[in-house]
Amino acid sequence: MSPAYIKAPPHIKALLAAKKDIARFLTRGAVDYDALFQASKSWSSSERAFVKLSAHLYNPRTFPATIDEIFSVFDD
Repeated sequence: MSPAYIKAPPHIKALLAAKKDIARFLTRGAVDYDALFQASKSWSSSERAFVKLSAHLYNPRTFPATIDEIFSVFDD
């Protein structure tokens, strides 16, 4: 594990789990979730789940969700 990953906040770690190039959505620790949600429409359901988890971890008031709601895509 890289030192950068270990020091990353939980919402960034969740985005890294999506295995996508997310650099263009990051600006000094902030995430452009509007652009990220738009871009992730063509991603797999599991990758989109990690985006939703990241948004919730970043700001649960703005992005309310339960773990069950986020990962219900795996039940399909």
